Order: sequence, then structure tokens, then C-alpha cells
Amino acid sequence: VTDVFTPDREHALAPLDPDVGLRFPQSAGPPVLSAKDRDAPSLAEAKSAGLLPTWDSARAFYSTLGGSH
Repeated sequence: VTDVFTPDREHALAPLDPDVGLRFPQSAGPPVLSAKDRDAPSLAEAKSAGLLPTWDSARAFYSTLGGSH
């Protein structure tokens, strides 16, 4: 952890959204999701709402982190 928790900067995607593509083995049983995960938008919903960063904004943020790139 490198900074104070800032809830308004935290975002989530629905982990079981088929467009995300996560695959869990059936042997793991049914997934147990937190309320945050259950309420999270799908990838398409997040994109439509403007929640996803653009490539340029992600690169700009990355350049502020310091260290070697």
C-alpha cells in the first residue's frame, strides 16, 4: 500500500461477466461474491458509463508513478 484508501477512486467490474472472461474450475463450487462484486457493472456497462480509462489516460497516470518504465 502506497497511499491512503480513496473509495471514490476505486472501481469494480462484475467478475462473472462473460466479457471479462474469468474462468473458474467447476470443482471450486459456486462462487461466493461480496456485495461490491454482485453490484459491480459489467464491462459493457462500465464502458458505456465512461468508467474505463483510455490508453492515453492510463499511460499519463503511469508516467506519474516514477520508477523505471
